[in-house]
Amino acid sequence: MKKYLVTGAAGFIGANFVKYLLNKWGNDVEIVILDALTYAGNPLTIKDEMELPNVTFIKGDIGDRELVSELIAKHNPDYIVTFATSSETSNGCAESKSLGREPYTSSVLICKYFLPSLYL
Repeated sequence: MKKYLVTGAAGFIGANFVKYLLNKWGNDVEIVILDALTYAGNPLTIKDEMELPNVTFIKGDIGDRELVSELIAKHNPDYIVTFATSSETSNGCAESKSLGREPYTSSVLICKYFLPSLYL
């Protein structure tokens, strides 16, 4: 069974990716969705998928290193696919600053947290 951690899956592209995985693999895939449900996320887009036994939804922020570490340790995903970002750079930067952090994309955060040798 393939295991995926998908961030930003309540957004347009992420939701369609989750639907694609389930359409392709059915019950032979485990999907953990991590989404902060900001202005760009709509849980109704993946409502039916979240009711499936092989899909787990976690409301949380990709910037929460402890949460992401726990999810990775618990679910041991084969793949991490990141769609968590702002649809507009200015929104993402403003949102990040209001949260007191740099405006990183989710891909950069995953690399920074879990591939620290890249940041020596």
